[in-house]
Amino acid sequence: MKQVVHITEDNTVRNTVTGLTLPDSPVNFVQTTTFDRDTGAREKIFIVGTSVNVRRGNQRLVDRGPILIDGQTGEILWSAGPHPARELMVGSFDINLALPAFCDILE
Repeated sequence: MKQVVHITEDNTVRNTVTGLTLPDSPVNFVQTTTFDRDTGAREKIFIVGTSVNVRRGNQRLVDRGPILIDGQTGEILWSAGPHPARELMVGSFDINLALPAFCDILE
């Protein structure tokens, strides 16, 4: 079994100390999740597209390109392209682990 979701978002990221707020946009990716037919457990997650896109002057934070993730452990099985945010989440699905990727652009 699989689930295919096309996600398009316009987000913002904010430095809660300084108040600097930047657009994280456009974000546009397709996420395909495969499930074990017997248990319903998530097996693999394949993401193609841009999941982070923040600009500030000539600085840019981009997380994009294909990436294959183990659906149980969160380990990256294969990737191409820059994935500075996703790589901080290796072994987890906790989005909070990706927050340090935004530090330099939000200074």
